[in-house]
Amino acid sequence: MAEISAKGLPESIDSVVEILAAEDYLAGRSLATVLFLALKMKRPLFLEGEAGVGKTEVAKVLAKALDRPADPAAVLRGSGRRIRRL
Repeated sequence: MAEISAKGLPESIDSVVEILAAEDYLAGRSLATVLFLALKMKRPLFLEGEAGVGKTEVAKVLAKALDRPADPAAVLRGSGRRIRRL
């Protein structure tokens, strides 16, 4: 079972993987690592990539799993690609 701190944040990288898996989102360890670090350091995370690779979905799934609002205003545009801020 995923370990969640008193602040509602995952306690480990493995917890991030479990949280996302519980929402049917399969994440590799590298993605889980950067998500964990961004949450732990309370810093935004900018995801860049081609359309359809899951940038929006990972933000929605993580927000739902952590019981936080998904902020559509946090979507930024940059050089023709969409960038997501968590």
